[in-house]
Amino acid sequence: MQFGLALAAVAVVVALLIVALGGDEDEEVPGGVREVAAESGIDDVTHTWGADVGDFTGNGWPDIVLPRHKRGIKLLLNRGGRFEEVTKDRLVGYEKQADRHHCVFGDVNVDDRPDFLCTMGGFQGKAPSFNELWMQQDDGSFVNRAREYGVEDKWGRGRKAAFVDANGDRWPDLYLTNEYPRQDGQRSLNRLLINERGERFRNAPEFGLEAELGSLDLTTADFNADGKDDIILCDQKGDLRFFENVDQAGFEENPDRLEGPKGCAMVRLGDVGGSPEPDLVWLRNEGVDISHWENGKFVHKERHDVEYGRDIALGDIDGDDTLDVYVLRTKPRENLADQLLYLRDDGDRVVRADAPNSTEGFGHRVEALDFDGNGRDDFFVMNGKHTVKGPLELIASFPEPRD
Repeated sequence: MQFGLALAAVAVVVALLIVALGGDEDEEVPGGVREVAAESGIDDVTHTWGADVGDFTGNGWPDIVLPRHKRGIKLLLNRGGRFEEVTKDRLVGYEKQADRHHCVFGDVNVDDRPDFLCTMGGFQGKAPSFNELWMQQDDGSFVNRAREYGVEDKWGRGRKAAFVDANGDRWPDLYLTNEYPRQDGQRSLNRLLINERGERFRNAPEFGLEAELGSLDLTTADFNADGKDDIILCDQKGDLRFFENVDQAGFEENPDRLEGPKGCAMVRLGDVGGSPEPDLVWLRNEGVDISHWENGKFVHKERHDVEYGRDIALGDIDGDDTLDVYVLRTKPRENLADQLLYLRDDGDRVVRADAPNSTEGFGHRVEALDFDGNGRDDFFVMNGKHTVKGPLELIASFPEPRD
């Protein structure tokens, strides 16, 4: 009985939120969204930086690699909807105190055992740093082979990284982005590294991506539908830039691919409009912008105002086969309730609700995943930026509220 009364109270609160946040008063927000960190095994109060999601065991369940800047990695193995930390058992020769930033999964040597790369900062550009490439072994452990594979990038102030098919072979190439400038006079360049048959990487300036651009965010996808991987970058200055793969021999910047505003803090590609072409969703200036692909360019269609947005993730929260938007929000010295934007009518109408996240810590990053295999996307929320500890959270979506 008490549980039923609690659900009724939640329904009333959500209905009030819809009105207060400017959503459609006659449409209810789908139920069954709640925070499940404790029962899913990720409950912790810790530092964070970012995370990546991938199935590194091949069991069909999404796992998580969580770098925590100078506080070490959490490697979280998903055992059928419940996570277990396996860092100590899986990472061989692991050094906890390192200036790690972003980690990303990829199968470097195409052996069906995913590996992951972590970028390293340069201690504010005062000292060399060395990226890590954790190659998965036959027994499921990981060994750092960054030097052997040529990905250390000694003078890069490592930030975001992405695996990308640059040259059309089956070996995943690597795009590294680095903050600039350095304080020691060395250049901190974004670089493309070509994978040579899974044995090592070589620097490839001839592909046209070697430049001091940095990154707030990036995504890789075939956004122009020509069958080749392209790169979309929010550069360090907050400009949205499009780099097209030309004949799998180089990249050319094409500023004409976007019609409309080009400021950017975070960027994602995904189907929010129900069409086969990808839609562009990005965060800028207190709002979420959406553009649809039309006649060879992204045409700006909608803007949904959201105060203090810091990060976004796309996921099908309500099971309607169209992606919605999770907006992580925070302001200086105050964490805020995040917002769920349920997109309707090709993204030009939105039903809003506050997410049931904690306001402790400092909202930092969010990643989408279906952690329990129920067909609805959930959101891994990190609240521990830099020196501030905060709770790890899992905002989960269920078809029906659970007893």
